[in-house]
Amino acid sequence: MTDLVSVLEQAATPALTPSVDLPAHLRPSYSHLNPDTLPPGYVQRNKWAVFGGEIEKSPNDDRDYRLIRLANGLEVMLISDPQTDKAAASISVRVGHLSDPADLPGLAHFCEHLLFMGTEKYPKENEYAAYLAANAGRSNASTGLEETVYHFDVHPEALTGALDRFAQFFIAPLFDASCTEREIQAVDSENKKNLQSDMWRLFQLEKSLSSREHWYWRFGTGNLDTLWTQPRKRGIDIRDELLKFHKRHYSANLMKLCIIGRGSLDELSEMTHECFSQAKNTSLAPPTFFGSPLTSKELQTLVAAKTVKDTRSLDLTFPFPDQTTLYATKPAQLLGHYVGHEGKGSILSHLKAKGWADSLSAGQGQGATGFELFKVSLALTEQGLAHHQEVALAIFKYLNLLKATPPQEWAWKEVQQLSEIAFRFMEKPPPQREVTTICGQMQQPVPREWVLSSPWLPKVFDPKLIAESMASLAVENCRVSIACHDPLPGLDWDSKEQWYGTEYKITPLSQSLISQSQRSVNEEPGDDLALPEPNSFIPANLDIFEQQKGKAIVRRPTLIHQSPISQVWHKKDDRWWVPRATVLFVLKTPAMLTGNEAVLKTNLYVRLITDSLTEYSYDADLAGLSYDLSRADNGLMITIGGYNDKLPVLLKVLLERMKTLEIDQQRFDLIKDQLRRNYVNARLRQPWEHAQVHMRHVTTETNHLAEDLLRVLPNITRDDVQSFIPVLYESFALEGLVHGNVLKSTALDMTRMVENMLAPKALAPADIPKMRCLLLPKATQHLLRLQAPDPAQLNSAIEYHCYFGDDADQRLRVNLRLLGQLVSEPCFNQLRTQEQLGYIVFSMPRASIGMCGLSFLVQSERSAPYVEGRIEHFLDTFKQHLESMSEGDFEKQRTSLQNKYLEDHKNLNSETSEYWAHIHSGYYDFSRKARDAELLATLTKREALEFFMTHVHPSSSTRAQLSIHINSQRLQADSVEPILTLLSDAEVSSEFAQSRPTLAELESKVAALIGDTKLPGDVRSKLDAALNELKQEPVREGIILIEDEEAFRAKIERGPLATPVEEPKLQSHL
Repeated sequence: MTDLVSVLEQAATPALTPSVDLPAHLRPSYSHLNPDTLPPGYVQRNKWAVFGGEIEKSPNDDRDYRLIRLANGLEVMLISDPQTDKAAASISVRVGHLSDPADLPGLAHFCEHLLFMGTEKYPKENEYAAYLAANAGRSNASTGLEETVYHFDVHPEALTGALDRFAQFFIAPLFDASCTEREIQAVDSENKKNLQSDMWRLFQLEKSLSSREHWYWRFGTGNLDTLWTQPRKRGIDIRDELLKFHKRHYSANLMKLCIIGRGSLDELSEMTHECFSQAKNTSLAPPTFFGSPLTSKELQTLVAAKTVKDTRSLDLTFPFPDQTTLYATKPAQLLGHYVGHEGKGSILSHLKAKGWADSLSAGQGQGATGFELFKVSLALTEQGLAHHQEVALAIFKYLNLLKATPPQEWAWKEVQQLSEIAFRFMEKPPPQREVTTICGQMQQPVPREWVLSSPWLPKVFDPKLIAESMASLAVENCRVSIACHDPLPGLDWDSKEQWYGTEYKITPLSQSLISQSQRSVNEEPGDDLALPEPNSFIPANLDIFEQQKGKAIVRRPTLIHQSPISQVWHKKDDRWWVPRATVLFVLKTPAMLTGNEAVLKTNLYVRLITDSLTEYSYDADLAGLSYDLSRADNGLMITIGGYNDKLPVLLKVLLERMKTLEIDQQRFDLIKDQLRRNYVNARLRQPWEHAQVHMRHVTTETNHLAEDLLRVLPNITRDDVQSFIPVLYESFALEGLVHGNVLKSTALDMTRMVENMLAPKALAPADIPKMRCLLLPKATQHLLRLQAPDPAQLNSAIEYHCYFGDDADQRLRVNLRLLGQLVSEPCFNQLRTQEQLGYIVFSMPRASIGMCGLSFLVQSERSAPYVEGRIEHFLDTFKQHLESMSEGDFEKQRTSLQNKYLEDHKNLNSETSEYWAHIHSGYYDFSRKARDAELLATLTKREALEFFMTHVHPSSSTRAQLSIHINSQRLQADSVEPILTLLSDAEVSSEFAQSRPTLAELESKVAALIGDTKLPGDVRSKLDAALNELKQEPVREGIILIEDEEAFRAKIERGPLATPVEEPKLQSHL
């Protein structure tokens, strides 16, 4: 056999090689992929090989790590964490959609779907999902350019069973013929879900317009046509192709597995060997994609594309050296730091001053092993779009400035320092996210010591390599793309992309732009373009205050300040020991509750504040300290989080700007236009998102629809917002939480800072804004029917909601969550897997202040009334499922939910989020989860069944139920075809019906078919009846149709206000 490693290392020699002589242990190596010889550092043990070197991990990480390699070449990272309450595993398979056969687009993605649908050892379709659901687990997978990644989490005690089921995906999947035929509908539905998404459309356009001599052009999602209809016409058995693809690409030596569990490393090693040693190894070389997807034919061109939404963007895309082997030097990281900077002298600062750009990002983009693309992406204003050539020229001028300046070691060291701080104080992410990240890192040719640290830590400053990389960022090596909703002069779209139908036009890049960019190499860039200065926000003090490891953890914050104006809580971190903190303040002001105008003024104001602080706050953000100012339902929300050293400094600057902002007319006009486009684009949400928006609107007192705000927005002026600022701060009630590495004295100082700088008057308790919901009437069923605003949207959606009662009722809410646990997997299995109604299918408990209930959400090409019928049919079958469920199976589900209740926080942020939820709600119920877990243990199957029959089952005479139907403007083919058959032959009728016409298109077609013909009376009456039924679908008996959404909201009952479980008490002695 040819030595796989030497072939790979020879083929993978990058276009750029480090000029600094790297020590041997820092050099790239593909030896971890060779199944026949052990990579450096591995030592053979009895059943597997073990990496003997020391794996570099964060000093803040107390877990044990081990890398092993099974005899079949599968490399595994094992993480032993005795404290974890979630086990997790992930496999990265080194194959993605760039490896699809050219005539079967989407095959890798289809293969990913079908691995979940049964294996030889576990043939039941939903066995894996049902096992995870019964053990507090969940799973997912994704297919990328060159990797397919599968992952799950589960209760630690169930890890062995989950791993065994998971391993069979890669050993003996069934690819059952009936599953294959059904699951192609899910892939097709997933693709149709994305057809009106600009992100997907522009990504595929970029790919479709790349060189056919490369692999990048492939269509990765696939659809019914590419994976079923066309293959069948060519006599291809898609199941056979899936089996071949799995056998060809799913080789153990190309898989990387990561597992987190409570067991010791020896126990996890044995478990891994037991489950995965049968995975076949075919000694495959990993797919590589050398060359560039952009050749001389594609470069120096301008691509103008039409967007669905009202957006304006400019992208500069440069073929760039493959970064896979440059992990020690990371030239792209430093270049992205410079080009994407937002401080004074940056590209963005320059373009914002001209009123041409709203935002900018830069860095390496959609590459794979063998090629890379570097992108500079901007969101443009209307004037920026009109001056797009000047915008591009400004970018090239900055790039030339960068090239003219020798790489600065101090800047590289600054990036390195920030990376080292972030790595040093890294907190544990959720286990499923962590294993997914690590197995992807294992696919890289990094020394095994660096598998964890290499994404974070640049090791070597290599100015020559940086300069050589920079040379790629030239106008001669660039493709420019403009995307906007309306065509620019001379750029009328004349072509359509194959898969998404995106309209576009390609023209040569302006010779004027090319020549000006080239000349600027020898010109001064001007005073307003400059490289970044040193970052003043890098934390100087990283000490942990009052660190006392081993002391009992406090499970709630303490009220440390109470005055007529404010009430502030504090908890000094006592478990994570990182120099970070989060400060949250909500300014509860009645000024925001006076209607749509007040909401708009507030929204404009917070955007103007953020816009005005961009240059100042960008360095803070780079240094791990960020802020957010936003509108909450009951006031203004201030959030500042990150390294605590300079947190008070950022808070002070923010407060000063909040109080003293002088609004510039140009910036106001641009921000107002941003907001207008956001509201316009809200119309183009997915139907399932529209359903959720209207469900929240109907059931929440202070909720405002985008279309209502859009109608009022033109009336709001700069002076309106300027005069609104003092009104906001005239009177408010302040509530806050300070949590993390902050002493009580500092928390009090920051509280006084807010009070003194904003200087409000106290509000009377009755005037403090409070959140509450709107209650659906008991023993009623309501229906709100709306049309999807996007005429091109093929899907309809429904949210089917059953209202139960007050979430403060402990027994009610625990029963709800138990029912949510019981119904979730059967709902998905029946409506998605078996009936294939659509890609988006799920059930979920809904809860807010004063209300809770259960919702079912489905997006489908079928009509909303049809889907509602299938939901109610499922509820009937679920009744039987619950009745026949054994006590043992019920106990498993109850235990699964109990384990979820008892899951601990994963990091400082998750702890902060839970505390703030209890404070902001007004319940102050910090022990709710523990108490609910205790009550859950007493609930019985009989009570669960009675609860379901009372609150959810369609036969209930007391349930309160509301359906939101978002109906596609596109008619169902099966409702169109019978109408046309009355007038035309079956073939014509079927072809037009399958195009899913709108009602207007159908009426036009009918009129054209009739012409001057006088129809027989019986045909005319049938035709009229059928058309009338399409225009006004009948409402089922017993359903109350909501004719006016606002009138309905006005007349239904307001929910109860939150009542504290225990009154907040000031603990001044702490």
